[in-house]
Amino acid sequence: MAYAPDTAEADVQPDTHNGLVNWTAPVDSGLLIGYNVYRLIDGEQGNQTVWTEVTNETTETSYVDEDFATLPVGNYLYSIMAVYQSGAISDGIFTNVIDPTNDNDDVVTSVVTSLNGNYPNPFNPTTTISFSQAKSSHVDILVFNNRGQIVKKVVNNDLQAGNHTVVWNGLDRNGVSDPSGIYFIRMMSDTYHKTVKAVLMK
Repeated sequence: MAYAPDTAEADVQPDTHNGLVNWTAPVDSGLLIGYNVYRLIDGEQGNQTVWTEVTNETTETSYVDEDFATLPVGNYLYSIMAVYQSGAISDGIFTNVIDPTNDNDDVVTSVVTSLNGNYPNPFNPTTTISFSQAKSSHVDILVFNNRGQIVKKVVNNDLQAGNHTVVWNGLDRNGVSDPSGIYFIRMMSDTYHKTVKAVLMK
């Protein structure tokens, strides 16, 4: 079975206006060799012939679309497909809609509270966790092992609204290197709760 990526998010980078796409690996990625990423106009999700391929078979779980800054004002989104050793390609998973600029050349994306995932994934030895806050509030981001035990608290702060990143270095709260395996990153902020999977490979 060609499993699709688990989640996908897109944003506009404030300084460059490039498109930043992040996604998480499929639930079963044992025979995965990479991802194909497409850009499309909102409303054309069902018409793959008009999708623009921006990269193919990247092994990363993030991509910077440097052409995005030059696009006309409009509603765009991305589709990410997983490619497997058998030649099978998964269905596309779509990101949220983003707009390159408005008439004043300002970024017009609205910030929502969201755990966008981590990249790279799988990782060794570090991974960057991307998340955003719609308003200022307290944020906890915890890492659990596959037995449900807390490995590390990577964020425990009051944060301003906006986009944020934090790096987990694969160490537990005692500074000991965690073994290879599947981990779960959980974000809690006000009434928002979300968990994504991370794979540490050594």
